[in-house]
Amino acid sequence: MRQDASEIERHAQALAARVERERPGGFDEQVRYAFELCLARRPSADEVALLKRYYASRGSWAGLATALLNLDEFITRE
Repeated sequence: MRQDASEIERHAQALAARVERERPGGFDEQVRYAFELCLARRPSADEVALLKRYYASRGSWAGLATALLNLDEFITRE
């Protein structure tokens, strides 16, 4: 099933809200939690650093969540 951009954005906003609600602590812990929710594994130090740079360039959790939801590792392709 293919999702349109507005549906992906809605899911990204929900993921961002969940991370902020369930992990109100530091940014690094929130990034790790979001990564684990999406990919069912802990991120490497390099992956955390990359996500921090991405967040700095986008400035929003929704943008970071969109990136996570669009990773090949997240998307199941048949």
